[in-house]
Amino acid sequence: MQITIEVNSHLRIESVQELYAKELYLLVTKNYEYLKIYLPAVLMINSFDSALEHIRDCQNLASKNELLEFHVFCKNQLCGAMRLNNFEHENRKASIAYFVSQEFQNQGIITQSAKALIKYAFTQLKLHRIELRCVTTNQPSISVAKKLGFIREGELRDAEYLNGYFVNHYIYSLLSQECLYD
Repeated sequence: MQITIEVNSHLRIESVQELYAKELYLLVTKNYEYLKIYLPAVLMINSFDSALEHIRDCQNLASKNELLEFHVFCKNQLCGAMRLNNFEHENRKASIAYFVSQEFQNQGIITQSAKALIKYAFTQLKLHRIELRCVTTNQPSISVAKKLGFIREGELRDAEYLNGYFVNHYIYSLLSQECLYD
């Protein structure tokens, strides 16, 4: 099922589609140095074919209600991606993750897009809780979490092996009754 969420007049998020495989590959390639700091898994998209395979994998997982991955568009240009994953349907919860191209940072794109996706998750998917985890040094993600009203619940020690080192994560959550819709 194709999902499109109009965030505002110049921003939208769409569930991943094969027709954007080349753009996704080029976006990841262009942001390689930046993405390797916090999201090295994204770097597995290193060719058109791997981008196509990634999109197909996401579509397959979506058909099983295990993952919803979206492309983020600003003025019709692919500028990032976000996803709901780690679904626990019995507990009505999932996690959110995202990235945006360096050239599109500090414009509120992720904050606004994530807010729209969270609203969709709470109203349409009937989730009760959304979690966000980020490396404790990832100031942009920490800022997004705060702007969206997430509550920091704690710190997970050595939560991820990243670029040759174990790093800690902050874990944040937002409950449906805490979410303010515009």
